[in-house]
Amino acid sequence: MKKQARLILIAGTARNVGKTTLVCRFIKEISAQKQVVALKFTTVKKGQENLHKLHEIPQTYFIYEEKNINSTKDTARMKKAGAIKSYWVVAQEDYVEEAIAMFFSKINSDTYIVAESAVLRKYINPRLFIIVDRKEAVNKKKYIQELRPLADYWIADIFLFKIEKIINILL
Repeated sequence: MKKQARLILIAGTARNVGKTTLVCRFIKEISAQKQVVALKFTTVKKGQENLHKLHEIPQTYFIYEEKNINSTKDTARMKKAGAIKSYWVVAQEDYVEEAIAMFFSKINSDTYIVAESAVLRKYINPRLFIIVDRKEAVNKKKYIQELRPLADYWIADIFLFKIEKIINILL
């Protein structure tokens, strides 16, 4: 498993638990001192192609760079938070490693990356791995429990989580 010393990885137990909000907080804090690239990484599993709200499901993977900061998409929010670039990568299950390699080939090695993804933790050992939960969340992802032992932090309330101390250690 490859170590990525400048990657902050944030996953969540379900939808609408605050992943993107926390990603944006990290981007805002880090971008005050260093360059940051944002990443949202989505995997399309076999048989679940219809679960994604995509116009087109890729045969292998695609890497989309967000240009429209006036959108309400997560990648636009990340760019507005201070990321120099913001990407959305969508990969078929069998092409995750190839998509990861292609994404990292586009990024300068001294740039910080703040990513929203659970699946990346299966392939990459990040500098920091956070899982966001919320007691009221519905339809919790079962596979997240497998990743819990790998998490540096399990957060139940993103608004009580103090990232400032972590930022000082990271930078």
